Amino acid sequence: MEDLTIAMQNYLETIFALSKATSGARVSDIAAHLDVSKASAHHAVRVLSSLGYVSTEKYQEVYLTANGRREAMLLEAKHRLIKALFS
Repeated sequence: MEDLTIAMQNYLETIFALSKATSGARVSDIAAHLDVSKASAHHAVRVLSSLGYVSTEKYQEVYLTANGRREAMLLEAKHRLIKALFS
């Protein structure tokens, strides 16, 4: 498992959340959800793709790989636990 920066963790969690409703997430939706530019979101998707967490084709939706889904689920569980401890 690669150590992901906090920003990359946020992108991964966002892709996970957006892809729950549909099968994939659009870069424009990721950018809007995180309030970043589409260029920033596109760069993050390329980084996550190079690490094997997502798969994507040009002008297509972003999909989590099995490894990406597993990592996103772990991150979501950790963040839920932290929120519960502090609320």
